Amino acid sequence: MEKWYIRKKIARQWEDGILLGVLKDLNAISKILKVVKVATCDDGIVEVIILDDQNNQKRHTMDFENHKCSCREWQITGKPCKHALAWICPNRGVQISDYVYEYYSVAKFRAA
Repeated sequence: MEKWYIRKKIARQWEDGILLGVLKDLNAISKILKVVKVATCDDGIVEVIILDDQNNQKRHTMDFENHKCSCREWQITGKPCKHALAWICPNRGVQISDYVYEYYSVAKFRAA
């Protein structure tokens, strides 16, 4: 009971949207990306080439309408992978929180 009370008290202080810890993690990842090329192929389909830790080029395709990446991290975790962040971050008017699953929302935390 005490744990539920503490969670409700904390959740009341937060604004609606995505949990702050999740946004901080995604922002930290976006700052260390080594992007080589981002190419828009079709509506909502983007191809990204990124350098990995060994400076090898890795190519991945994203479907932003369905929140999917060829690395499958986005589908598994519900948070945009680094390949998706390579497209999201430089685009003005696009928010990272728009591409995070509802599971990580403050509303879901409050409901738990």
